Amino acid sequence: MESDLLPMSTGDVFDEAFDLYKRNFALFAGIVAVIHVPASIIWAFAYRLIRFDRLNERINDANGPAIVIGLIAFLLIAIVIYSFVIMIQQGALVLAVSKRYLGMKASMAN
Repeated sequence: MESDLLPMSTGDVFDEAFDLYKRNFALFAGIVAVIHVPASIIWAFAYRLIRFDRLNERINDANGPAIVIGLIAFLLIAIVIYSFVIMIQQGALVLAVSKRYLGMKASMAN
């Protein structure tokens, strides 16, 4: 497939980007929602499970340092996993945007 990729000014780039997102908003929002909705649900569940609102009471217990170390380890693991998932999401979004810009068919399945 041959495409006509011509140099554009800054205004042309913004105009094309806004048009592309207006025409394909549902697809792009769907790709992002597939990652962020489950991640938000899992994070809300973990927040309730950990009970950050009562963290001060638990730190003052005899096991306070172990609780803090466990929470820090949990948060670091969660950050690494979330960062990996966000990279996958951004890759899928870039692929969909590039396919749509080049006039190819793109969907959430491919």
